[in-house]
Amino acid sequence: MPKPLVSIIIPTYNRADIISNAVCSALQQTYSNKEIIVVDDGSTDNTCERLRVFGDNIRLVRQVNAGPSAARNAGVKASMGQILTFLDSDDLWLHSKIAKQVKMLQSVDESVPCCLCNALILRNSGKKVTSFDLAPIRARIEKGLWLNVTSILSTRCVLFTQAAAVRRSVFEKVGGFDESLRIMEDHDMALRLSLEGPWAFLREPLVIYHYGIEDGLAEEARHNDLQICKSIERIVANMLADRRVPETGAKKYFARSHTKMWRHIERSQGWSKARRISVLMDKSFEAVMQVCDFAFRHSPMYPKMEVTAFGGQNR
Repeated sequence: MPKPLVSIIIPTYNRADIISNAVCSALQQTYSNKEIIVVDDGSTDNTCERLRVFGDNIRLVRQVNAGPSAARNAGVKASMGQILTFLDSDDLWLHSKIAKQVKMLQSVDESVPCCLCNALILRNSGKKVTSFDLAPIRARIEKGLWLNVTSILSTRCVLFTQAAAVRRSVFEKVGGFDESLRIMEDHDMALRLSLEGPWAFLREPLVIYHYGIEDGLAEEARHNDLQICKSIERIVANMLADRRVPETGAKKYFARSHTKMWRHIERSQGWSKARRISVLMDKSFEAVMQVCDFAFRHSPMYPKMEVTAFGGQNR
């Protein structure tokens, strides 16, 4: 039997109530040459029992609780595909998501490490917004190559893990997800991948992200303020030390955001104000934008998305 080209990795922790929805979303992809691996990160509920109904349509990996990064890495280790995709247990994909991303990656050089699509964010209030608009990253074309990924991701966040299709070779080259991070591990991975070359992108929303549903894998970590701030510090320090990070704009922003974070903590009473930083991690993109300095975002230093159509001109 031929190896699947695409591996879909679904990490989960105590999500018996909704895990079936994510698995069905993966099974219903129109792209057929795929495998689905669910990694149970030490659930104490009946998550694994709920997965039995899928039989041989999925592979189940079980491990002691180690956090989202370790769960995703375990899924990659158990997988065979040359293109890696990740779906959280509380999110969904449109049926054509993988097919469109595979087509994009097959139409570009292998130096392009991944393909990122847009995502539709659904709020509890019923309001809808896309992750590209919320970041904001404004592509002037529907699809193509994103040229200045590091500069953009140094100044804002965009939904990454659920929306990316990553070449296995590059994922392994950058060392996988940082297992010391239980918060913001997705943005850390995006930043490291951004240093490997331009990304393919699709402006079309192919992910449905449910804002406001607690993710069991990161829920505990989000309430640990010291862990949150240490995660930020680690990511910032790594990027400042990397010679490939653009000196203008990106490094200056990393340095000033690091200083502002610790000044904010020093001024806080205990950790009560610092707790507001917790929403910056993982899933709250509005909070990320609030942390960004308004004046910087309106200065000439604030980078705009640079894209090119395949075989076309920069825009």
